[in-house]
Amino acid sequence: MNFTIVSNNPNKWTGIGFSNTPSMSLTDAIIGWVEPNGRYFIMDMWTTNYLSPVLESQQNIDDPSGEIEDGFTTLKFSRPRNTGDKQDVAFTDTEGMYMIFPVKGGRYNGVNKRIKKHEKTPIAST
Repeated sequence: MNFTIVSNNPNKWTGIGFSNTPSMSLTDAIIGWVEPNGRYFIMDMWTTNYLSPVLESQQNIDDPSGEIEDGFTTLKFSRPRNTGDKQDVAFTDTEGMYMIFPVKGGRYNGVNKRIKKHEKTPIAST
């Protein structure tokens, strides 16, 4: 499955979450950013509660890329429908899931790869 995420907040992290519930707890999150020098980071993370997500030991992200152009951050990646990872939500033909969209992410630290809380509450699909 291929994903493209576009954000008009180029100095913030962005991403997408996949969950069986519309809340942030127990959400499989792909989070990333592009630095002003063009270096990008995309991470497979897991949330257990409303604290910062944790980096998963198994990174199930393929073909990552990122760029900033005309004030927009674009992150692209692919991943299998079912990674077999317990911290990844599987996409199936029979069950729906919620997608969690961070409207405006927070600051990031490009050195230690830590992120600050989102500046606006994410929106869940219905």
